[in-house]
Amino acid sequence: MSTEHSFPPETVVKQATESETTNSQSDSYKYDGHDVTQAEYEYVVSRLQNVSRTFALALGEIRGPAEYYISLAYLACRIPDTIEDEPALPTHHKQALLEEYHRIVSQPLRVSDADTFVEQVNTIIDSENVTITPDWELVRETATVVALLRDTSPEMKTALLPSVQELTLGMRDFVVDNDTTNGILITTLDELESYCYYVAGVVGHLIIKSLLTLDEYDSLKEEDREELLHVGEQYGLYLQFVNISKDVFDDYEDEGSVFIPRGTLNKHGVSIENVTNEEYEDNVANAVCEVVSHATTYEQAAHDFLDYVGQDNDTVRVGFSIPYVLAVATFREVKNNAVEVAKDTDIKISRGEVGWAVQKLHNNHPAPELADMVRETPHSL
Repeated sequence: MSTEHSFPPETVVKQATESETTNSQSDSYKYDGHDVTQAEYEYVVSRLQNVSRTFALALGEIRGPAEYYISLAYLACRIPDTIEDEPALPTHHKQALLEEYHRIVSQPLRVSDADTFVEQVNTIIDSENVTITPDWELVRETATVVALLRDTSPEMKTALLPSVQELTLGMRDFVVDNDTTNGILITTLDELESYCYYVAGVVGHLIIKSLLTLDEYDSLKEEDREELLHVGEQYGLYLQFVNISKDVFDDYEDEGSVFIPRGTLNKHGVSIENVTNEEYEDNVANAVCEVVSHATTYEQAAHDFLDYVGQDNDTVRVGFSIPYVLAVATFREVKNNAVEVAKDTDIKISRGEVGWAVQKLHNNHPAPELADMVRETPHSL
């Protein structure tokens, strides 16, 4: 489901300079007052595709400065998220790496500090036999991400870095609070919302802050900042609850984490230790459906988010509508197959339904209308 990307076109001011050599040409694009080279743009887009295809699909619709900056900020957030998720790392290593990363993404940004951090990462993951995934490859490229952040304007740094820092410390706190387990064990619904805020709500803030900083999104007003941040946060929570509800088996077996709250599981007669025990599959299914039901409380704010960011900009409307419509369809599959969430079974929608949703959005169908269409019934091209 990867998407072909070309270098973004007319949305930026192209600055081409021909090299003195006969066989090369360097293209740069004026983003937010500074030049972004084609190599930098392609690096960010390719890394995003490696670690989050859905988000890459969404941002690939937007193109231009917004795609670049939001993608870069997302990569900066994915680094601490990868450290927090890793089951092979003991708490003290996770805590040390997260605290060091927080220091690195605080002003001033120094690539030399990031290089030292990467050396520390390599030593730890080698000693703990961590499996190298695309996410860990990104962690190993922290210096590149930091260099790209360093080269953004002061205004963009002010917009992005505090949220990256907040997410990192949030991950650190959850790791420390769960220091007797390999993963994260959520106790209450309030705690689940707090965790999802750091994982996804903060990313919603990043989207809003990026758009507010870019001149081309002047339909977003600074006086609406608090409301925009609220709906961006709720949009992120809605999307994260999809992952929480469908990945019960993988979260427990791969990471030792249980994000369905202990209180909700106990209410339905199952303990955390039995969350993937097929004897309790109906109990777990009922608990998951309760979490899915709670996720609907974020949906109106998600609509408002799409209304705000999509006004006067069709590419932004389409881009951020894609994950929302796909989330509604995935919630349908979770509810219809709830007894499967605690088994080694992928719960997902078809590629045909993804293509159908993207095509409909390109044809100017409103996202809430499409959401209602897929809420109970699958669709396809």
